[in-house]
Amino acid sequence: MEAELKFEFKGKEYKISLPNVGQYMMMEVLRQRYTDGQYGAMLKGDYLSQEATYMVEMRIIMQVLCPELTSDLKVDFVDLGLKDYTELRELYMEKIRPFINDMGVMLSTVPKK
Repeated sequence: MEAELKFEFKGKEYKISLPNVGQYMMMEVLRQRYTDGQYGAMLKGDYLSQEATYMVEMRIIMQVLCPELTSDLKVDFVDLGLKDYTELRELYMEKIRPFINDMGVMLSTVPKK
């Protein structure tokens, strides 16, 4: 697994590295905070609820792992228009989400004794 991901958005290059333990913990805290503790229920919901979980994940990943992209958006993530959101979502689904999923696989692997 690669330790970092480089990607381009709106003509600028960004980098996301695997989180350290503190960043990983913060991501989980934010996941619960931004969904009022309902993240698990949202994952089990309909298509629109699942879309909202993507929005939450994107916001958290950008905030914790790529704050430069967050500041370059010029508005808070929650104030993005749907056109800009869908452009960012395409990047997330194609590049960032697979990188984050690989991290999840790494963490779920049972270490050999």
